[in-house]
Amino acid sequence: MAARVDGWMPRFAGVKVRKIVNAGPGRPGVELVDAAGVPVADVVGFLRLLVVRDYSPNTVRAYAHDLQITDLTQIP
Repeated sequence: MAARVDGWMPRFAGVKVRKIVNAGPGRPGVELVDAAGVPVADVVGFLRLLVVRDYSPNTVRAYAHDLQITDLTQIP
């Protein structure tokens, strides 16, 4: 996990939350992409699960941003 500096958590290099314009029903309005712009498959599936379970779009977006600051390479 990245180190905290002055109370904020840095994002991992190149990992971004990207807004999806005109996301269809059952699809999240955001996705997490790596430095090459490729969606992170496991996160896409997780965000879709939240949408299918009728979580608020704000909650889905918050989860995406939380995962943006998580070192996904450390997850088995």
